[in-house]
Amino acid sequence: VCTGVMMHGYGLVKQLCAELKDFMRKHNFSSIDDFKG
Repeated sequence: VCTGVMMHGYGLVKQLCAELKDFMRKHNFSSIDDFKG
């Protein structure tokens, strides 16, 4: 992530957050705790 930000700028963080939210919606996760197995 750090290298990505260095190479592509801070906008990458917004993109990563948006993609994480989309993944969570698709898999019915409501919080990060839901990732625990």
